[in-house]
Amino acid sequence: MKKIIILTLLFAFAMGELYAQPAKRKRNDYDEYMEYPKNEIYVQYGSPSIFDFSYFMSDKKVTNNGNTFTSDNRHFYGIAGAGYNRYITPYFNAGAYIGFSTSDMDVMNDTGNKLFRSSLYDYTVMASGHWIFFKEGATELSAGLYIGATYLDETISGYNGTDKSFTPVESDRFRVAYHLTAIKARFGGNIGGFVELGFGYRGLVNAGLSVRF
Repeated sequence: MKKIIILTLLFAFAMGELYAQPAKRKRNDYDEYMEYPKNEIYVQYGSPSIFDFSYFMSDKKVTNNGNTFTSDNRHFYGIAGAGYNRYITPYFNAGAYIGFSTSDMDVMNDTGNKLFRSSLYDYTVMASGHWIFFKEGATELSAGLYIGATYLDETISGYNGTDKSFTPVESDRFRVAYHLTAIKARFGGNIGGFVELGFGYRGLVNAGLSVRF
């Protein structure tokens, strides 16, 4: 009788442990899932965007008042940006981004003389989403998509109106903004750095710092 009681108790203990282990694993996974940082803020600085390359980095010609003018001495000063992300799961976040960039160039008349200086200021606001597809220790890799709008403010300086072939026109305008992050590598814990390779209005290559909390 004692042997039967002892075997029954051992069997009950073994079955209890068998059912308890999955519950413990679920609880640990749940704790890990719930305790990840939910918020992230970041700042970045990027190279020229696809728009800057097409508008300022090419041998651009300006047509105005039936005449064609050429550009020279083009400069680009980078894209500065900041953003906020909210983590919906440990591997996906949604957020918002604001960015600013400026470029300028000289516009020459048909005799090769400088007519004026054109400066372009680009203000961008976009919503974003990121998917983290690899995470190991302090390293993670992700991809992202941004969509929004940009406001282009072009100003002319040094134009004295002596060349009547050119007529200044209002050039401020909105356009759809987008950015595809092909790959983003982030290193560090709650405070970390990142580098990105992408296509769109945040720069083909950019780097920055982020803080999670």
